[in-house]
Amino acid sequence: MFRDVSDPSLPTVEPEPDSMDPLEVTGAPGQPVKLPQTAHVIFSDDHDEDLPIVWHEAAPVYAEEGTYTVNGRIDGITIKGGKATVGIEQQGNGDNWGSIDNVKSYRKL
Repeated sequence: MFRDVSDPSLPTVEPEPDSMDPLEVTGAPGQPVKLPQTAHVIFSDDHDEDLPIVWHEAAPVYAEEGTYTVNGRIDGITIKGGKATVGIEQQGNGDNWGSIDNVKSYRKL
């Protein structure tokens, strides 16, 4: 909130949500997609906040490669862009193992 400092009798102006950073996520076919818990929102007074976002599908699973859209909402504000673009592609050598970065533990043979 801010007030016109030159005239304190004027009403306080509430900042409005102005824009939201794009949300892009990748995943593998047949695996649940982990969506972000927050969205970065920029307000009309140029301050920004990371706000919790609630997804219509918490962990969607897509069988086919492609690009999908998941819609979500941020409680208390109305803003265009409350969605994530999800890219699904086969990872690794085609056997769904993914990359070594996705492995939690492994054993040397």
